[in-house]
Amino acid sequence: MEVIEGAALVLGDDVNTDILQPSRYFSLEARRRVAGVLAGQRERGTLAGIVILAGRNFGVGSSRESVARGMIEAGVAAIAAASVSRIFLRNAVNRGLPIAAGLDRAACATIATGDRVALDLRAQRVICTSRSVLAAVDPLDPYLAAVLHAGGLLPYLESVCDTSTSP
Repeated sequence: MEVIEGAALVLGDDVNTDILQPSRYFSLEARRRVAGVLAGQRERGTLAGIVILAGRNFGVGSSRESVARGMIEAGVAAIAAASVSRIFLRNAVNRGLPIAAGLDRAACATIATGDRVALDLRAQRVICTSRSVLAAVDPLDPYLAAVLHAGGLLPYLESVCDTSTSP
């Protein structure tokens, strides 16, 4: 999971959770949750396999864990943004959604929605070979990186807790 490739979906600044998944799509039913994820982007095609590139304050607005869950269910492959709301960052990591902050937006200025990109978490960069772009991202905190590498918080806890004995 160190390198995630997909088509870019380029978004701007201040993309809040109401834009990412409007509240009218909150549901226990996966199909309904997925229908609301980036509903305004649906006319451009599927979200499966996309890598979101965004500006400042990505995921700002609330502590809705369902947004990260819905994005995974919709097939979003990864997110790289100039800055990410702390709560959204933790929700994404806890769910196993690859995410990076500190994206160098100036270096990404030529990347367009639909371009093929790769987020390399180990090398801390976004690559777009068709436009000869290499943009830095910040390293994740080592604990968050371990949780993300495990596939999310629950798989991480299962890997570090001794489950051979019962309480």
